Amino acid sequence: MRALRDVARLQPGERVLVRGGTGGVGNAVVQIAAALGARVAVLASPSSGDLVSSLGATEFFDYTTATPASVGKADVIVDTVGTDLLAWRRTLAADGRMVTVAFDSLAGIAAIGRSRVYGSARIRTFAGEPPAGALATLTQFVDKHHIRGLVHNTYPLNDIAEAHRAFAAGGVRGKIAIRIAE
Repeated sequence: MRALRDVARLQPGERVLVRGGTGGVGNAVVQIAAALGARVAVLASPSSGDLVSSLGATEFFDYTTATPASVGKADVIVDTVGTDLLAWRRTLAADGRMVTVAFDSLAGIAAIGRSRVYGSARIRTFAGEPPAGALATLTQFVDKHHIRGLVHNTYPLNDIAEAHRAFAAGGVRGKIAIRIAE
């Protein structure tokens, strides 16, 4: 919510590209952007088209074959992947805004810094500390728009190593949950 509304200043009707739209953060971004009236395009794994459509996306791109040029211009990009930030930044419309909630390495940090030096500060980040009242506002928004969390799988606490292996293997849709007690 903060990435879209507060940092990117998303307006209804704008085209939002969500990189990593089926992950734990990305699936929420897709749903919230759609609820805010955006046209939502998602870059995700090849088998995710139906899922992202059910979340509110109107366009789907297979991340294994899509390029920044093939995806087209976006008013807002929310990046949960953290790679190739400068290449994706070039897909922004003239007044476009990019918010990243991840960066893969020092190269990602350098890309964020470079975007602030050369041209407008279009790759934005934000601290995870929400302002007072933000969680209450988010709760009301989630209830009103029926935003749903996705749980990839649930593991008992004694299988936490297996949960970690599943996460590290990739391909997780939503979150992995750990059940503390039976």
